[in-house]
Amino acid sequence: MTIEGVAEKSSIDMSDRELAVEMQRISDILGSGNHTTASGEDWNKRLEALKQLCTLAREDISKRQGFLLLMSTCVKVPLQRHIEEIRTALSVNACGVVVAFAEHSSNRTAWQTMTEWFVPSLLLLTMRTKQVSVKAATDTLEVLARTNSFGLGAFTELIRGCTAKHSTTRSSAFRVVQIIIQQSQNDDDEFPLSKHIDTISRTLRYGLVDADAQTRKSARDCYWAFHTSEPEAAETLYKGLENPVKRALEREKTISIGKKKNVTTTTTTTTTTTTTATVKPVIVKVADGNEGVKGLKETTPLSRTPQSTKKSELAGTNTNTEVRKGSDINAAASWALLQDALRSTSWSQRLRGLRRLSEQFTYLHHKNECVKLLLPRLNDPNHRVAQAAIQAMQVVMRCSPALLKDELPELITALLVNLSGNKEVLSNASRELLASIIKMSSVDDIAHAIYRSLCDIVAPKVKVHALEYAQYLYTQNTEHFAQITPMKLAVTQILLVLQSDKKKGDVYKASVSALTTLYVVGKQTFHRVLKQLTTGERDTVVEALEIAVPHLVQECRRRSFGERPLQHPVPHVRSPFAEALGKRMSGSSPTSGTKSEKSKAVRSVQVTPTSSTAKKTPQHHKKERSSSQVLRKEGGESPKYLTTGDATGGGGGGGVIRFSTTLAPSQHRESSMRTPSYHDPIAPVSLPLSRRCVNNNNNNNNNIGDASDILDRLDEACGALDTCTFLDHINNMIATNPNPWLDVFGRLFMQLEKLVPQSVEPNHSVRRLGLLILQTAVGSKVLRRCVSRSLKRVLLLTRIGIDDVFPEVRMESIALLQLILNSGLYPLDHCLNALAVSLETWFRGDSDYCSHGWLMLLESVEQVFRRLGRSIVLVQNKCDESPISQDTLPGIIGEPVFHRLCSVVVRAVQHSVSEVRLTAVLVCVSIWMALDNVALPYFVDLTASQRKLISIYYNKIAVEQMPGLQSVPPQRDMSREMRVMGLPEAICI
Repeated sequence: MTIEGVAEKSSIDMSDRELAVEMQRISDILGSGNHTTASGEDWNKRLEALKQLCTLAREDISKRQGFLLLMSTCVKVPLQRHIEEIRTALSVNACGVVVAFAEHSSNRTAWQTMTEWFVPSLLLLTMRTKQVSVKAATDTLEVLARTNSFGLGAFTELIRGCTAKHSTTRSSAFRVVQIIIQQSQNDDDEFPLSKHIDTISRTLRYGLVDADAQTRKSARDCYWAFHTSEPEAAETLYKGLENPVKRALEREKTISIGKKKNVTTTTTTTTTTTTTATVKPVIVKVADGNEGVKGLKETTPLSRTPQSTKKSELAGTNTNTEVRKGSDINAAASWALLQDALRSTSWSQRLRGLRRLSEQFTYLHHKNECVKLLLPRLNDPNHRVAQAAIQAMQVVMRCSPALLKDELPELITALLVNLSGNKEVLSNASRELLASIIKMSSVDDIAHAIYRSLCDIVAPKVKVHALEYAQYLYTQNTEHFAQITPMKLAVTQILLVLQSDKKKGDVYKASVSALTTLYVVGKQTFHRVLKQLTTGERDTVVEALEIAVPHLVQECRRRSFGERPLQHPVPHVRSPFAEALGKRMSGSSPTSGTKSEKSKAVRSVQVTPTSSTAKKTPQHHKKERSSSQVLRKEGGESPKYLTTGDATGGGGGGGVIRFSTTLAPSQHRESSMRTPSYHDPIAPVSLPLSRRCVNNNNNNNNNIGDASDILDRLDEACGALDTCTFLDHINNMIATNPNPWLDVFGRLFMQLEKLVPQSVEPNHSVRRLGLLILQTAVGSKVLRRCVSRSLKRVLLLTRIGIDDVFPEVRMESIALLQLILNSGLYPLDHCLNALAVSLETWFRGDSDYCSHGWLMLLESVEQVFRRLGRSIVLVQNKCDESPISQDTLPGIIGEPVFHRLCSVVVRAVQHSVSEVRLTAVLVCVSIWMALDNVALPYFVDLTASQRKLISIYYNKIAVEQMPGLQSVPPQRDMSREMRVMGLPEAICI
């Protein structure tokens, strides 16, 4: 019987979309009808749908993209209901579907998450009176335990089943817990369920004194399995038990030992009889053949008959066939032993199996099966086994790299899971294997595997490692990702992660870092990809890169108008994966390594060719000096940046290393098959960065190298003390002579953007000093043009400081805001434009969000218009003038800026927070008072009630500002005056 609407072709031939349609059709069939009073035709259709779903499970659809989402949408609820179905046939087949998924799903992380859905239903099924249903439920639970399908949530549900009301449920749950404990046995003090030892002990304490005899027996068996894995916890539990329970446990132990002895004796006798029966005829035949040969040698001169020669030839062929058969039998037996070892519950057996696999892989005939058995062992609970699996995978990669092409998603996901573990040795080995995968495999295959892992992974920490690995892939293959197709695929996949995760989270920050790397790798291609995105997707990318690439909005606007883009500094990109990999390489052998490896690690090195510096280099690692001591010293010049080509040349100071802030083309190839790549801007170096003192001599104050040098040290400062020392020194340098900071102001501002929002130390001095530097820079006439270009970013940092919990930081932020608006160094038009753009950033996000910093920025608009009043003049096309002109009047506002500002204020009037609405109304009143009816056309979007509210506050403030007048000023109505001017009426009330 076939299901109507269900395709008959295999899921292997289906695309992801076709599979989703197929699953939805099966879900509709399973969810149709009343499950209690259904007709025979209806439940037969559902039975066929369950069989079809079981077939899909056996074909391993867990490899498909979005498997977890598809299962939660289409399978979760229907399969739960059919497990609890009254009809036995439907219930048993539903259990078979769960078994099929458990045995054939290669995406174990997703399946362990799904197991939590079905364990409660399976436990409920054990309460049935029909033994067929009970047996199906218990068998399914045992299969889940043996296939390591229990995750954290599923195990919690199973523990609850140990204390259920029904005795059969309790007994079955204890048997499953026993299997789980046996599956996770190891002797390395790494019990995978170590977080649940107290829970298991408490549950066993209740089970050992249960009222049901079968439950007590299951609990005793579970106790001895627990004793094998965790003897200390089991002994602690044993001491707290009553004497009758202890005697029952000892009696159970002696019975089980007697059974084991009987089983071992019977197995040894059967094996010895079978081996003698099989080996003895072979020995006899070989002996007969040898005797025949000897007889022929002795009787050769007497009789050389053809019959004797034929007999000897037959004997020789018999021996060859027997030896060949024996070798085939030995190969099959060794393969069976290897499979059993890799699937064993004992960690020592698995370790021996992996070592045997590494030694004999080149001679094995079942290489594909070996790889499939090897993948689950990469995440083995025992870190020794997992490390041996990584070594075996390196052997597979060297001998047969083509076997890993189809298994790359599972391989990369397993290694990324190891990176998030707490074993440093295992993390380092996994990271090195991931780096070697990039060298051995195709870039497109690795990229597709990473993107699929990002869709399947649920844990945020593993997602962060996947994004860092993708970022490392981009930096190692810059020419490839500078092309339009790989760039578009990368941006699209990272955009999905951005849209699905919360802002300011670790995953969101890693996604922003990956997008920044793509921007650095291929700037032109990145802009072409942005044009192909939708408006919403483009806004999401631009908003995410607002801090890392602040000029991206300007570049997009200029490119859309066909204008030539301006020159901006290349953003600074960190690669945590490369940093960790470099620390591992330099930490393992600081003095060893080939010339190419050292040249890759060091981009800009200045060393003297003498041997004395080479001898002193290792001693330099032992000397540690704080940054405050370095800055207090005098003397020494700050050398300029060197290129890679000057690294071998002579020059002053020994062992001075400098980073370059841009991506430089690589001069070294790792192999002839690799495409040229670019060095990562923060790639690790072989030698420590020297702490050179800053020259306080006035003769060198104009040297730009001083500013660059101090920024280098600020970037690598460790701890709040060093950071505060450098920030204080920078503040003094800018106050004394700001000229050297003209060319490096952009880099300084990027450092402040990292320090001010992210500094969370208790002494809050880093944030305060960063804002003090901004105050000094804003008040400097030399740096006025540099600050004017970044005025919006300065206001955003000011808002962050106003929202700080420490009053000192808030005071400095408010002082900085007042300095910008009241100093007169910056034109009113430019200040209001920066305020409008900053407030647009606020309203672009969550509509319900409000803070004191944003309110103060909105209030500052009201203060500006109230302070200047009628002296403000609105002009057309003010944007054509230079933003910093000496002859600019302080009260001139351009029409484009005023239009943007009024649009933001109108949006604030419609905000969901009452305090924001009231502040926006007062801003509208101040604008109306300053510009009179000239401002009314810009308030057309206000509703009738909003216009009425603004009119009420206008009349009230007008009366308060003129207390000496005897007569009351005339009452004004915004709606009436707009009607007189011919402006459109309000659309809604």
